[in-house]
Amino acid sequence: CELAIDAGGTADEQSLVRHARQGLGSLALARGEVDTAEEAAAQLDDCSDGYDRFATLQLIVDISLVKGQPDRGVEAARAALGIYGRSARGSAFYPNFVLAYALAAAGDDAAAKEPFEIALAIQRATGLDVGLPDLLLVEARQAVNRGDLKTARLITGAVRHGGVAGRSMVTMFCLRELRSLIGELPDAASALSLREAADRFLPA
Repeated sequence: CELAIDAGGTADEQSLVRHARQGLGSLALARGEVDTAEEAAAQLDDCSDGYDRFATLQLIVDISLVKGQPDRGVEAARAALGIYGRSARGSAFYPNFVLAYALAAAGDDAAAKEPFEIALAIQRATGLDVGLPDLLLVEARQAVNRGDLKTARLITGAVRHGGVAGRSMVTMFCLRELRSLIGELPDAASALSLREAADRFLPA
């Protein structure tokens, strides 16, 4: 991936450059080019705010999942949540989900409870299934922490075969981290549906 993008120009043009670097960083990470992703994150780390800053922090969380750096991921996820605050509104779903997963990946299930419950409440307020795969991934990661790999495989299989694996970069990297920990998943024919998994494993 090529990261040598001219950062000059107007504020809008510079924002476009940051978006391009974020996208290239995520693409590099997806292709296994971790050093290139780190380079993109370093270029962006102190030069963006608002949504640009959130996207940069998300890239850092994704890198932390790939590199097995849970404390770094938690730090970035907390900073991302701070941008949107803790209000129960649509834009707060992903920051809370990301923090919950990062904390679970760090083995701190107790701390993951609050952001997970906020994200769950936001998801349920929509009346839609959007967000279910992300919430299920937190449950799967906590199952790994408990040593319950059977449950983790059932949940992860539902997400993997539910047609949403590539819906967002964060979902993809959470799935990759889980699969590195739990091994083989159920095949498509025997996998639970997303709704079945949600009814079975998400809190009532």
